[in-house]
Amino acid sequence: MTNKLQFLKRKDVRTSKWRCERFVIYASLVLIALSIHNLWIKFMFSSNTSASFQDDRSVPEHNVISSIFFVPASHTLRPKSMNMSFAVGDRMVHNRWMDLSLSHQLVESSLLSSVQSSSNISRVIDTEKLNQGMDSNMLVHTSFLSSDLLYYSHPIRTVSYDSIVWNTPDASVIAKIRDAKITRNGLVSNGSGTYTFGKWYWQNDVVLSKKLESQNLKRRAYLSLIQIWNDSFQHIVFDTIPNISFVCSFVRFRSDIIVLVMNLLQRDLVREFCPIDDSRFSILTSNLHASEIYVPYFSGTNLQMGMVPPRSIRSLGSQNTRGFRVVYLSRKYGTKRSVGNENEVLVALRIHFPGMQVVSLHDDWRQDRHVVQQASIIVGPHGGAMSNMIFAPINTTIIEFLPLRRLKKSGQNSRPCFFGLAHGLGFSYFSVEPENFDFLRPMIVPINVLVDTVVKIQKQGLSTS
Repeated sequence: MTNKLQFLKRKDVRTSKWRCERFVIYASLVLIALSIHNLWIKFMFSSNTSASFQDDRSVPEHNVISSIFFVPASHTLRPKSMNMSFAVGDRMVHNRWMDLSLSHQLVESSLLSSVQSSSNISRVIDTEKLNQGMDSNMLVHTSFLSSDLLYYSHPIRTVSYDSIVWNTPDASVIAKIRDAKITRNGLVSNGSGTYTFGKWYWQNDVVLSKKLESQNLKRRAYLSLIQIWNDSFQHIVFDTIPNISFVCSFVRFRSDIIVLVMNLLQRDLVREFCPIDDSRFSILTSNLHASEIYVPYFSGTNLQMGMVPPRSIRSLGSQNTRGFRVVYLSRKYGTKRSVGNENEVLVALRIHFPGMQVVSLHDDWRQDRHVVQQASIIVGPHGGAMSNMIFAPINTTIIEFLPLRRLKKSGQNSRPCFFGLAHGLGFSYFSVEPENFDFLRPMIVPINVLVDTVVKIQKQGLSTS
């Protein structure tokens, strides 16, 4: 009996020892697996070499947005560029600042036949851009912090004119802010803080956003197109339209989303580029509290107003044939940026373009669009009338009277909005620099510079007139 008890005791000891050894082995295997997983995550999101998802679609190199500013509610806004380490589902804090950073993109679009989604990653491709031969990058959606991001990377991030370089966006981004409040001017905040996305016109409103009265929560998703001055035609054209061009496929896919606009003009122009039903729009007339608010914007360094991603917008003109008219957009004599020597300018232009059409627009885009729908060249001084280039055919040439190069070189605001819009549409652009230029006064266009520019255009075969 004693021997039997001793045997059983030794057996229990061996069993316990074996169980402990097995536990150590399993624990070691788990730790090894976690280490391998972490190394794989680091490789996927920080390597400069190509990687692949489990579905074998190739993914270009890691990119981190460094210009998205998330402001904790207890702090004053101050621009700060941060190099953030990437952690999926984790909060990243440096000096009490948090960055909504997102890295990986983007799958070869030719391999994607339909929109795919899951609880953590959803992919959306703009098939319309594919058909136009534009960027074929894809949106990748990842969840972390109190927001999600859709990130669209742009391979071309600068444009130049006469050896002077302007920055264009690194990426087009859609940020989803949860349990969010939005003011009438478009500033979005939630319990964690206020989101300005680096926009100067929202920085002064951060304090005001903290004083928002509590609103009834709307349990639905909205996409905001509310920005400063986006109730006027020209600002809708070079601010709203570039945004809706990359966000359209997402909005059409997410049919539950309501689009916030400033007025009917903005709504109608958005519908020209993104055909969604009127019922999907809401004009924001007061502060709003919603369960989700999406905000599209461009990420980049030192972006000036109107500098949009090159070749990212399809004009509303013909995409099959070039125009054949030269259109001169006249500005009322004596007003700011009107052409003081317009008669001489017209004489010089008609030598090269005998059939040139001189027009004064009506400030009604439904009428004005017909003026440029057959244009091969659009000529005129810097001003809102230039926004009508969105109705021009493919491969239109723009000649703008603006000292673009001189202003940029001297460090002044060159107001490159139409320069940027032309590149966004894939158009050719030329600047004729007026003498003694002032944005608030009439200008004098140097005839010799104008003629040289026209000759250059004709030599390059950019005129069909």
